[in-house]
Amino acid sequence: AHADTLGALLEQLGLSETREYVPVAGDPPARLFIPQHHEYSRPDGDELEHPLVVGDRDDERGVSIVPAGGTLFREFESSLAGSLGADPTTVAEQVADALVEGFELARTVETDVDAASGRATLSLGGAVYDDADLPDNPLGSLLAVALAEALSVSVRLETSRSGEELVVTCRWEPGDVEGETGETP
Repeated sequence: AHADTLGALLEQLGLSETREYVPVAGDPPARLFIPQHHEYSRPDGDELEHPLVVGDRDDERGVSIVPAGGTLFREFESSLAGSLGADPTTVAEQVADALVEGFELARTVETDVDAASGRATLSLGGAVYDDADLPDNPLGSLLAVALAEALSVSVRLETSRSGEELVVTCRWEPGDVEGETGETP
């Protein structure tokens, strides 16, 4: 129901295909911002508190919603033996483990992380929510929210299919991560 409603809203408003999970104070720790235009500027955190983002500038307009992965993130975080990882590889592995072992939302998962270029990919076999066209796929949304929280950066989510697998890829600007320059040593 959430996906159908969101999809209809995005189509009616003619919003872009961009999905950006922006860290915010509160619970969940990220909002999903979908800009009106492909070329956009991210509005500040205060603007993202409201569902309709109607900033002073046209390139800041869009919608801001509580992501589908927000509720999953709360459960995920409470299920961790320790704390949420501080680097993308650890976070991706924690999410992968939770999706297969904890939540049983996928049968298999492979992780591929390139922190220097700002990318984390999960390839999910037997995913319960395997529709790559969902505007806020809960499995990808969980990874995006977890990375946004752990790295304190905005994360863009892309979903696709590769054969029988759902592929979720999160991207961020590596230079925006505190303590990272994005350069390979």
